[in-house]
Amino acid sequence: MNTLLPIPKELLAGIDFSNTINGGIAPAEIQAWREEDGYKLRLKAPGFDRDKIRIETTKDRFMIFYPMAVLGGEMQYPYFFVNFPLDPNVDVKNIEVKPSGSKGIFLTAPFKSNDEINDEDVNRIYLS
Repeated sequence: MNTLLPIPKELLAGIDFSNTINGGIAPAEIQAWREEDGYKLRLKAPGFDRDKIRIETTKDRFMIFYPMAVLGGEMQYPYFFVNFPLDPNVDVKNIEVKPSGSKGIFLTAPFKSNDEINDEDVNRIYLS
């Protein structure tokens, strides 16, 4: 069962900015849904180097982004694919990311087995 998720204003602003630099960007295809054991997410990102895609969580946000060089490489701008509120029941230590197709990733974010909330400020997840 697919669940519609609200799109944060930050994500929309990032898409607008990104489409005005470098002549535009092919949009990513994102599918996210909830199952009994946790969340699943499939991301297809044509035109992006999958190895440079970054996934981070904070206490209340879940983000998948691509660092883009702007202004001749003087600065980097995060092109956000996903910027969702983080469910406190997600076990961020056990999030798994696997390649999917030639340009995509498949992410599994399982629920915690207990009610403890992660106290870490930032958790980085890398494609294995």
